[in-house]
Amino acid sequence: MSASEGSSSSSADGGKKGKVLDAEQAKKYDEIIELLLAAGYFRARIATLSSFDKVIGGLAWCITNSQIDVDVDIFFQENSNIRLQIKLGEAIEKALIRMRCPFRLQSYQIRGLDFISIFDVIQWLVKRVIEVREETGDLLRINSEWNFKKRYRLPTDRDFDNRKDGAVSYMKAVAYKYRPNRLYRKRDDMLEECEEDRVQSTLLEFGHKAYRTVQPKKDAMSAKQKLVESAISGSSKDLSADAKAQEDRKFARMMKGMEQTGSDDISGNMVRGLFGQESEDFRRMDQELGQQSAESAVPLSGKSYEEEAHKRHVEALEAKIERLKERLAEEIQPFKELRNQLKALEAQLEEKVSRNNSVIAEMEEFDRMVTPDNKETVETLRSLIYLLENLKRQQKIFETNCTQQYAYLKRKIEELANSPIDEAQVERLASVTEMHEKTTQSLIRNRQALNKKIRDIKMVERQMDEIPSRAELQQYQLQFIELYEQVASKFTETKKYFQSYNRLEDSRSYLDREIGLLNSIHDNYKIAMKSDKTKGTLVEQIRSILTTVDSNLEKKKRALNEDKQTLHELNEQYAQLVERERTYYKVTKDFEEECVNNRKLLALLKEPEAAQ
Repeated sequence: MSASEGSSSSSADGGKKGKVLDAEQAKKYDEIIELLLAAGYFRARIATLSSFDKVIGGLAWCITNSQIDVDVDIFFQENSNIRLQIKLGEAIEKALIRMRCPFRLQSYQIRGLDFISIFDVIQWLVKRVIEVREETGDLLRINSEWNFKKRYRLPTDRDFDNRKDGAVSYMKAVAYKYRPNRLYRKRDDMLEECEEDRVQSTLLEFGHKAYRTVQPKKDAMSAKQKLVESAISGSSKDLSADAKAQEDRKFARMMKGMEQTGSDDISGNMVRGLFGQESEDFRRMDQELGQQSAESAVPLSGKSYEEEAHKRHVEALEAKIERLKERLAEEIQPFKELRNQLKALEAQLEEKVSRNNSVIAEMEEFDRMVTPDNKETVETLRSLIYLLENLKRQQKIFETNCTQQYAYLKRKIEELANSPIDEAQVERLASVTEMHEKTTQSLIRNRQALNKKIRDIKMVERQMDEIPSRAELQQYQLQFIELYEQVASKFTETKKYFQSYNRLEDSRSYLDREIGLLNSIHDNYKIAMKSDKTKGTLVEQIRSILTTVDSNLEKKKRALNEDKQTLHELNEQYAQLVERERTYYKVTKDFEEECVNNRKLLALLKEPEAAQ
């Protein structure tokens, strides 16, 4: 039995509400409704909807929520006519094919509500919908929470915003107050013997004393870590008195090699930093003085030696002063330039700071003007401003690139214009131009021929598409049969209405006649009873009326008997046709079985021939 015949048990829609589901179809229908409810399609609970709207609406909903791009317009409308139902069935069939559904579902099965075939498809689609929901559930929740927070704020959020500024300023004040403060600085000539001494000296610079505890040699890293922890916490209860005294002496020795960072006295390191470049001059002067003393054969007295040494020292200092003056003259001009640049940068900084402050003030004023009513408009305006700034930046980049390309092309044109003309190159260029024109003409002709071929092919394809395939013809046949059944049902219903109207109209006309006769008899009765002549006339009239009524009744009885005879003959013809239909189906089934047996026998006959 085909799907359309099997759907004689469907309840559903499109003029099939009077049909009753068999047990298997009803069971599958209930399972489909349970699956749709479990997936979240709660319109299946609406009792006023037909079975077609529930099931096919669930199919369309599942395909839409599976989030697979099928490129098919699935427009579902409740209580639609047969044309829209056919269109929807074809769209669902195409969508399932593009979704690579493992179960084939035809359009006539959807229209005929073949619940046995639809159940497997619904089950597969519901699995896909649940998988997609598991994948996108967290994302949808985050998006919904973000949209909620974008438009609404909880009291806890407003309380947090009110306290946030004060808490941030307090945390900054605490972090600034308890920041590390460097009290001492090591001198360059201070040498540490090991990594532990470097750690202790670094801690001493910030005012912490790290007492060393006794640890095994293999746990050196933990010893260093404990040294830092003890320095921070200030605990020294694990040390003995001798060890503590030894550590104190070591700290005192390290403190001698350090200097306070806040002292106003000039240290030796600062002096060496200032005159470090002239240390080579001092050594050279000392060596020259030693050589001259060694070469001098006349021994000098103490006073002469002191005068000579003082004189040389003065000369050396004067030479040094001259060199420093020359160096100062060389470096004063860059210093002035750098100072001018610094002043310009400071002016620019002050201008930008003032502009930044004004912009911040304007932004704060603008934020105060923002209300929930114009918040979306303000967000749109901000996005457009960002887009405008981005476009301006891109425009500047584009203008720069265009300027560079223009300069490059202009330079290339000048080079080509200044370069000498080569006759061979000109001839080669002319030949290339001629060849290019020929090739272009050939390409145009080939394109015209190709376009003509394509038009012919499209015309043939259009003609081929106009010829329906076997499956389409079968589908059209089923749809025409369904349309014929619907039209026949409507025609039968309309015919019954006309027959009822005609019957009631005849009854009304007969009753009107009877009432008119009775009224005329009642009106003329008293006048007719006054004399014998009028009385006889009244009796004759009544008899003629009775004769007319009897003749009309006889005619109606004859017509009723003829209709009964016609009905009996039609019932007999219908019984004969039903018997012929049964015989046809039986013969067709026997023929199919014989065809199968014939194919089996042919296969058995071909096996020995293939073996030979």
